[in-house]
Amino acid sequence: MIAFAAVPLLLLVPGVLLVRAAARGTPPARAPLRRAWLQAVVASMAVSSWAGLLLLECGAFGLGALSLALAAFSIALLLVFRPPLRGRRGGGERAGGALPLALVAAAFLLACAAGGVSEHVFGGWDSGEYVGMGALFADRGRIVYRDEFFASVPEDSRDLFTQEGRRYMGFNLLSLPGAVVSPKFMHVYPMWLALASRIAGPRAALAANILFSLLSIALCWRIALRLYGRAAAAVSAAVMALSPLLLWFGRMQCAEPLAALFFLGCVYFWVLWRQGGGPSRAGLSAACAGMMFLVKFDALIVLPALLLALALAGRIRGVRVFALALAAALVHLAVHLAWWDRPYLKAVSDNLPGGPWAFAAAGALLALALIAGRRVRAACLALGVLPRLAVALFLLAAFVFLLYVRPAVSASPEAENLPGLAMIAGDGILWWALAGALVAWLRGLRDDELPLWLAGLAAGAFFSLTLAGERHLYPWSARRFLPVVVPAAAVFAGLFTASLRRLLPRPWALLPGAGLALLLALPLARFPYLAAARDYPGALAFVGRLGEATRPYDVLVCEQVRLAVPLDFLCRRNVLLFKEDGQTPEACARVEALVARWLDEGRRVAYVTSGPAIHGARIGFARAGTVPLRSSAVPLVRRGMPAGPAPFSMDGAVLEAVPLERWEPPAGDLVFEIGFNSFGLGEGFGGPRRFGRRGVGRWTAPEASLIIPWFEDGAGRIEFALSTGSPSGGPVPVEVAVEGETVGRFEAAGLLRDYAVAVPPGTGAGMRRVRLRINAPRGVFLDKVRIARLP
Repeated sequence: MIAFAAVPLLLLVPGVLLVRAAARGTPPARAPLRRAWLQAVVASMAVSSWAGLLLLECGAFGLGALSLALAAFSIALLLVFRPPLRGRRGGGERAGGALPLALVAAAFLLACAAGGVSEHVFGGWDSGEYVGMGALFADRGRIVYRDEFFASVPEDSRDLFTQEGRRYMGFNLLSLPGAVVSPKFMHVYPMWLALASRIAGPRAALAANILFSLLSIALCWRIALRLYGRAAAAVSAAVMALSPLLLWFGRMQCAEPLAALFFLGCVYFWVLWRQGGGPSRAGLSAACAGMMFLVKFDALIVLPALLLALALAGRIRGVRVFALALAAALVHLAVHLAWWDRPYLKAVSDNLPGGPWAFAAAGALLALALIAGRRVRAACLALGVLPRLAVALFLLAAFVFLLYVRPAVSASPEAENLPGLAMIAGDGILWWALAGALVAWLRGLRDDELPLWLAGLAAGAFFSLTLAGERHLYPWSARRFLPVVVPAAAVFAGLFTASLRRLLPRPWALLPGAGLALLLALPLARFPYLAAARDYPGALAFVGRLGEATRPYDVLVCEQVRLAVPLDFLCRRNVLLFKEDGQTPEACARVEALVARWLDEGRRVAYVTSGPAIHGARIGFARAGTVPLRSSAVPLVRRGMPAGPAPFSMDGAVLEAVPLERWEPPAGDLVFEIGFNSFGLGEGFGGPRRFGRRGVGRWTAPEASLIIPWFEDGAGRIEFALSTGSPSGGPVPVEVAVEGETVGRFEAAGLLRDYAVAVPPGTGAGMRRVRLRINAPRGVFLDKVRIARLP
């Protein structure tokens, strides 16, 4: 309950004081709080984000520390500015009626409740990595940290548990000898996950994007209300709330909804500034823009658009405030990337998209506007009907080309970016929004519309040309359109609807709204699971149960990053990730030697896997427990939308490492999965390969051997699933020997089949492990070995 006391400080108090103190005497600052609450919340989130990031960078982050910092900031505002805490009646924000917004918000919440939040908390994907970072920040209070457990691993063994210089995917090792780890991506969003987790538990962190999405919907409503009136505001909020992308990502753990919130905050305060709100609104607008860049690095694509808007806008008080605040935010971004996020900066620079001509053109246009801002503004204002119409026709032709012509004539993967967005959101909505943007252009862009129009155009063009579909996994790859393009489209769709309503006589004025409602319903009808399907339900509880099952162990060796990340950061276990780059017999032998050393020191070690059981050559792995997960997920597909949710199941097996003398064979058969397990493999085995649809195995050399578990009485039956690789090739003689004694021969032929040899009693009697030799002149493809006890 004490943690909930921090919520007003995080979301309201600093913003109330800042909005009122920094613009005393201007009407919005004197407006009743019920009309200025959105300004206060957005301003508070910007202040909280900046203060929290500073504390993270200093290694002092925590809910208590951030609350104290915000309280001190609020007290300073009270002492220095003495802002009025109550507004007078009649001033400031246009009322607009809250009923449409309330209905739209209720519809969005119902959709979220029907589908529930995504619980993709596993590693290896952005959402799970963000959740892991949030737990890391909540626990350690810093960004770059020294992993003390990893540092305790012998230095000559650490390379076994790294993948391409990473501790885990998304967690880079700045220094392998020093065990210094730097979480990838930008860090403001996982900071909010850490705060939500501290306030209301891990499940609140999973649902944080619902709050950000609701605020984005409210901002769309308020922006359209200020720019275009009540009808446009209601439509804009509805388009934003019912956008399939927001319905999907608003329940997933990704940074795009928070970036959209700060983009809309930037536009909202810009509108207030240009409509007479005073220089403070200019500073808040720039602060929100800077925070958007600190949430999503690729949001920098709108920076030239904002600077161009500043150059083209009329000169009123606050231009210097906007420029200085934006410059300060960019300096903070540069310092943060250079000092705390170098691996991410390098990854971005190494993967800059093609099309340098686009960057050159944008840079030239920006330089021209900044050098001759007033002249460019005057020229734009002086454009006649025909030049405006020519530009509109160019934009229309470019839209048609990118949406329909380019995908048909180009083999470039990026040609599918805009069609991918249209597939999810619907062609009709994109056309409706484009019509609204062209209406704004043709009637003459006002100063207060410039950032929305220019940023929407820049982001839409950039992500249509490149980068957005880097994996073409839908709907995931369309997420880059969410922070800027989707909100801008929602507002301009509202403008077009309101414009049509004014043109039509009263009986027909409802037709535009009805047509838009149909366009909104079509994509939701085609892909209803984007609003209602549950993605990995029960995964958080599964991780909790797996964490409890692994509590007795001092060290966990994990085979998959999807289990390693939540066990490390959510359950706070000592985790080493081994298998992600593929096992080799040499690496497995080194891991066994290290585990044996830990066992000699008295440590308890467990091997955690969601795959087949493993059988070591020098130590035993006894099954200590299995935690099942039966769930569902929406399987992302390439170049198309998934048909809907599919069953998802996983068993987390905890295998306790024990000395060989204490290992007891289970009552049933033992299965040695050759393709998934390099423990116990001797000489003569190649790397894992997939063979047909049945499984993963390895090719053997003419002579190959492996160490397999054995029964003390020596009586058993060994079954092989193998292939010679060709359905028409001749038979291959195979000889099987146990501890140098031949126990069987058979001829293998054709594709994957099962073969068996019986081992006479006394063979290898009293041994816990025996060496199994397989001799085949041309080698065979071995899928699995089953060791069965004779009755």
